[in-house]
Amino acid sequence: MAGNQQQQALAILRRTESYPNTETENETIRVLLRMPRVRNTVDLQMRSSFRVETAREREAALAYSRGVEKQIPCGRCGSGEAATFTKCIVVTLVDGTQLWGGKCTNCFVESAETCSFEGSAARHT
Repeated sequence: MAGNQQQQALAILRRTESYPNTETENETIRVLLRMPRVRNTVDLQMRSSFRVETAREREAALAYSRGVEKQIPCGRCGSGEAATFTKCIVVTLVDGTQLWGGKCTNCFVESAETCSFEGSAARHT
């Protein structure tokens, strides 16, 4: 990703984190913003088409910065097929439910039909 495009994407993400518009952001983004950040947004490895402009991209980037890295990645991440983020990250919400049914951030943002973690609650951590 070109440096300027990555800087623009990170600026959008930081604005979302710093000044969330609670009237326009969806519930998932509002929930993620209440969770502590465990990895810095500057650590995001993003492909050129990832701009953090859509709600889906903002959800994925926020989840990536707040979720747990899987020690054994899902099938797509492990094979190198997933290309948005460098790590396979999943999010468990405060109530114990898995965000996006257990899909990792890569599979979610890339609209993968399935993720090998989907529906697998706490396995493969």
